[in-house]
Amino acid sequence: RLSRHDALPIYCHCGGNSVFWGCFGRAPGLARLKRHRRGWPGCRAAVVKPFFGDEPTLSVPIRAGITLPVPPDVEACIERARWAEREGFDAVWFADLGGIDPLTVAAAIAVKTETIQLGMGVVPAYTRTPAVLASTVMTLSHLAPGRLIMGLGASSHGMIDGWHGIPFEKPLTRVKETAQVLRAMLAGERTNFQGQTLRSSAFRLEIGRAHV
Repeated sequence: RLSRHDALPIYCHCGGNSVFWGCFGRAPGLARLKRHRRGWPGCRAAVVKPFFGDEPTLSVPIRAGITLPVPPDVEACIERARWAEREGFDAVWFADLGGIDPLTVAAAIAVKTETIQLGMGVVPAYTRTPAVLASTVMTLSHLAPGRLIMGLGASSHGMIDGWHGIPFEKPLTRVKETAQVLRAMLAGERTNFQGQTLRSSAFRLEIGRAHV
C-alpha cells in the first residue's frame, strides 16, 4: 500500500517509446501520475515498489520528465514537449544517440515553450570541442533563461571510437577537463587551460554570461 511519504521511482511507457519519470522522493504526485495515464493515448504507467522502506528517506519533491528525441521527426519532438509542458511535467530530457541532434531540437523547443526545463542527458565530452559546446550552451541559455540543465558524460567506446572515429581515451579525465573549461567559458573568462586531454587558450564568449 502506498502513502504520500513513500519514495518511488516511476516509469512510463508510451506508444513503444520509453519515458522515464525521474521521481525519487516523497510521493504527493501520485494523483498527477493517474491523470497522465489518461492524458496520452497509448500510455501505460507502472509504479515500482518503494525500495527505501516504510519511512521517508528523501525530502525532495517528485519531479516528472520525458525523454527526447523520439521518432518520427523534429515536429513530433516539439509537439511532445509542448504536450509535456501543458500537462505539468517538470522537464524534457534530451539523449544524444545519433540521428536527431538534441541540442538543435532543444533550441527549437526552447522558443515553443515557456516554463518546462530542458535537460541534456547527456552530451558526450568528445564530440564537440569546449568552445563549440560553450557557444551552443550560451545560445540555449538565452533562449530558455534559467531552464537549461547541462549534463556531460563520456558516452561509450562504440559511439565515440566507432561512430566518430575518435579514440576513447581517459574518459573520466576528459569529462572532468571539459567541465572545468566549460565552466570558465560560460562564466565569461578568457581561457588558458592545458590538461591531459584538452587545451584551450584565448577563447572568450562575447554574448554575456550563461545561466545554466
